[in-house]
Amino acid sequence: MDETGQTRDISPDSTTPGRVEETVEAPRGVGASAESSNDEGIRAARSTASGVISGQFPTTMPWRPNPGGQTRSLEEAIEIARRNGVRIPEDVAFYVDESGELGPTITARGPEVKRLPGEHVNWSDLAHDITGKVPITIRPDILQSDEAIVAVFAHELHE
Repeated sequence: MDETGQTRDISPDSTTPGRVEETVEAPRGVGASAESSNDEGIRAARSTASGVISGQFPTTMPWRPNPGGQTRSLEEAIEIARRNGVRIPEDVAFYVDESGELGPTITARGPEVKRLPGEHVNWSDLAHDITGKVPITIRPDILQSDEAIVAVFAHELHE
């Protein structure tokens, strides 16, 4: 953060505006020699800026569409996920993004929680005030593939 209170990007390859990163090197393994080509240490980025808790944008293979292009209902999707081993707790509710808010790069999202580094995220920050459930919004096209349903539901519930 600079003297005006703004965050600035000090990482040359960062693609997230306003994100401040520093590079840290992990210690070498016990008994590793300085001459070894395999013990250079591990470099990792550690975020030090405020922002939204979010994932990355990995590249994945396209999901197979359902036969005949069938789109599942949200209720069918929840049942498909459960039948395929995804445990869906009672305090989670899924919704379809009817307004297109998620855009083309985000398949699903839980509540947006903004915190400064070191601040805690509480359950009450995630759960809806009235329902007491954590809302997870999914992109509508996810319902066009059972494979996508299982993958996205499992991923969001793991987070």
